[in-house]
This record gives sequence, structure tokens and C-alpha cells, in this order.
Amino acid sequence: MVARFFRSNAVLMALMLWIGACASERSVQQTSEPAVLPELVPGARFGCVECEGLEQLTPVAIGLGEDGRVYELDQYEPHVRMFDADGNLAATFGRSGQGPGEIQFPVAVFPGDDGEVLVYDLPGLHVFDAKGEHLRTMPWPMRVPHSFDYLANEHSLLMLSFLPRMPEARDGRSKALERWLLEGEAIEPEIVIAPQDLPADPSDATRSRVTALAFRSDGGFVLGDRWSYRLYAYDAAGEPIGEFGREIPRQSKSQQQREREREKVDRSGGRLTLQPDMNHFQQWSLKFDCQGRLWVLTTRGGPDRSAIDLFDADRRYLGEIQVAQHIVQGGPMFELAGGRLAAVVTLCRCTGWM
Repeated sequence: MVARFFRSNAVLMALMLWIGACASERSVQQTSEPAVLPELVPGARFGCVECEGLEQLTPVAIGLGEDGRVYELDQYEPHVRMFDADGNLAATFGRSGQGPGEIQFPVAVFPGDDGEVLVYDLPGLHVFDAKGEHLRTMPWPMRVPHSFDYLANEHSLLMLSFLPRMPEARDGRSKALERWLLEGEAIEPEIVIAPQDLPADPSDATRSRVTALAFRSDGGFVLGDRWSYRLYAYDAAGEPIGEFGREIPRQSKSQQQREREREKVDRSGGRLTLQPDMNHFQQWSLKFDCQGRLWVLTTRGGPDRSAIDLFDADRRYLGEIQVAQHIVQGGPMFELAGGRLAAVVTLCRCTGWM
């Protein structure tokens, strides 16, 4: 589930925008020389808790439009803040409640290609215009999502989630990949990959560890196994077209991470097990750019930096991009659009919001 943020002795966060996420000096297909990785130029800083002159944010998720507008979905009212590409607050909207257009459990925000803004709320999908006026709400069946991505030009939401239990599902769990066409008043999902057809865990064919996904602009997509670093490419019809990834060791968890996880395991009454290593990436960490390259925000960074792996459109590994900020990975807080990268970053570790 998406992380929530509470006041504690932890971190100060802000929204950051980088320019150049879609640029490169030459194509790797046209030369045998090493690929030139995109150079990310820091742009605007959009908000910070307790930072003078900046909007206070408690983000649940962010969205990034092709025009550079950044949308922050907040735990508290107003739930949606819209910033222009220079970091200026342009609009706020979205109040709490159970009425038309009111938000109960905010999960994600998606900018549309027609100026509309979609807010994924667990009871349904709220649609607002560019000024924040509520247009309609589309109810849908309750889902427990692992991951999702939105393709604006097709008004399509791809979601990896748990369905009601199905006997053919691996290890009794009914995780499946669904596509939702977000047009009209009703939303009817289409199962793209059934539970028994999801890629199997390389070390245990009775289960699937796939928990991450990303849409390509042509409607194809990639699924990711964050434990083994296997990535599975599919066309728009859901047919597999290739498998790729990296053969690198997982990083060991720190003592503090192991202690926190042990507390969760103890509280679970044996339902959870302690994993000594970190996943290679998280479920919200896969994004395609305008050249069809896949960006993978990894867990190899540190408290003051992030490491992003880049694969070209033919699924070849190009290299690692270093970002001199720690990008938060507790939810959909890493987005690519219009040659820009937007993310929620940690500014310092002190008393603030977490």
C-alpha cells in the first residue's frame, strides 16, 4: 500500500524537478562507443516542510504533466496542489469527505493529456478540470494494488493487484494484471495477465514475485521482479516480447532496517519472514521516457544520493545515473514526462514530517 506520512523525528522533504530526462548526445544504436547518459540539470524546488517561503507538503504521491506541471497529492486538505514548471503554486483543490468529488483515502494523481486531473481514491476515481472543478467520479471495485501506471493518451490505467481468491492462482494468492479504460461513467477492468500466467519466481516456480510495472507510450508495458532484478517486456496485447535485467548482488540491510523489520515480523505473528537483503528496486520505481528507455530507481543510493539504472528501447543496459538527492520510495513519488524528472526528495534528517 501507499505510505502515509506523520510528524516525527525523521526527515524534511521537498518536490524537485530536473530537466534533461529525455536528452542524449547520440544514440547507442549508431555507435560502438559507450552511451552518453542523460545529464539531469536541477530545476525548481516545489515545497519543503518548515522551510521559509515554500509550501508545506505531506505527500502521498505526485504526478507530472507533459507541460512540466507537477501535481502533489497530499494526505491533508487541500489534497491536490498544482505547481507550474517554475515551482509556483498555481492551484489547490480537493477536500476531505464522502460527497461528490470529496476524497477519503488518496492514493495517486494522474495528469491527463486533455487538461483533466484524475485522483485515485480507494472508493473511486475523481476527475477534475484544470481549475480544480469536480467533473465526475467513477466508482470501481475495491482493489489492493501492488503497483499501477497511467497512460494519458489512451485514458488507460494498468494495475497489478489482488483479486478475489481464484483456485488457479499461485500459492492461493490471486494477484493479476488488469487494464482499466477510464472513459465514461463506469469502469470495467480487463484482465491482461491472469494470476497463473504472471512470470514465476526464478527460484520458486510456484509463486510470482512481480510487484512493479511501467507503461510504454505505445501501450506496451514492463513488469518487474524487484527481488531478482528480472524485467519482463510485453506488447500492448499482453504478449511477452522479452526478458532482461541485471545480475548483481542485493545490498544487505542496515542494522536499523533489520531492527525495524524484525518488529514488523514480531507483530505479524509469524505471517511475515525476515529478509536480510534489500530489494533491488521498489514497486513504484520503473518509468519510461520519451525515447522508450526504461529508468529504474534502485535502492543502491544512500541518505544523500540516488542511483538510477537506464536501459535502452532494445532492453540493453546503458549505465547508472547518479542523482545528488535521496529520492523517497514510499509511494508513487518518482515521475518522468516531457523530458523532465520529478520526485519527492529528502532534504535533511531532523524533526519534521515523515
